[in-house]
Amino acid sequence: MPALGEYNDSDPGVIAHHKKWFRHANIGLLVTSWWGPNRLEDSNTTDVVMEHEDVGNLKIALHYETTSRLGDRREKLPNAKADNKYMCENYFNHPNYYQIDGRPVLLIYVSRKLYSVGTLEEALLTMRSTASKCGHNLYLIGDTVFESAPDPNEPHVPFWYFDAVTNYDIYGRQDAQKVTLVPVASTTTIDSRPNEKNKPLETSADIFHPFLPDTTIVASGWKVIILRSPVALLPRHKKEASSISN
Repeated sequence: MPALGEYNDSDPGVIAHHKKWFRHANIGLLVTSWWGPNRLEDSNTTDVVMEHEDVGNLKIALHYETTSRLGDRREKLPNAKADNKYMCENYFNHPNYYQIDGRPVLLIYVSRKLYSVGTLEEALLTMRSTASKCGHNLYLIGDTVFESAPDPNEPHVPFWYFDAVTNYDIYGRQDAQKVTLVPVASTTTIDSRPNEKNKPLETSADIFHPFLPDTTIVASGWKVIILRSPVALLPRHKKEASSISN
C-alpha cells in the first residue's frame, strides 16, 4: 500500500505531496511514460503536473512508448509524425520541459526493437524532421544497449542515430559494477566537470546519483551512459547507492 494510501494521481493535492518528496530527495527531472495524445498519462502530465502551482524548476521529459505507438510493423510509422507534432504543440515549448543545450529531450523506449525490425532509421528521421518544422532540434536518447555492452571492436550501428544512449532495463538485471562512458564527437562537456572535458569517466558514481525511480539520466557530451535499473533493488544495491550518493 502506498504511504498516502489509495490515491488519485490526478489530484493536485497528491501531486503537491509527491513534489515535496522530490525536493527532499533532490530529484529535479521526471521522465514520464507517454502512450499517445489524450491518454491518462498525457493529460495528467500536461494538465496536472506541468501546470501545478508547485512545479517550480522541476523538469519533465517524455519516454516515448514505441511498443504501442509504433509497433513492430510499418503500418504504425505515421504515428511518429503525428505524435511529434503533438509533442511540439503541447510539451516542447513549455518552460519546464527538459532540454540539453536548448534541445528538447525525448527518450525512445525499446529502440533496439525498432532497429531489429528495420524501422528505427525511418522513425527517428521522421521525428527529427517533424520537430524541426516546429522549430525544435530533438535530443534523442535510445535504449539500444541491453544486458551487456556492445563489442568495442565492432560498429554498433544504432549509436549512429541517437544523441545519447542508455541501457535502461525495467527488469532490473543490470549488475555491472563498472561502466565506460564514451565521448560523443562534440565539444559539449558535462556541466558538473567543466575542467575535465577530455578525461574518461569509468563509473556512474563519478557524475551523478543513480537510482532515481523510473528515470533515465544522461549527460550531454557522452555517448553511452549505463545505469542499473531502479526496479527490484536488492539490499546490496541500496547499500551501494547509499555509499556513492552521500
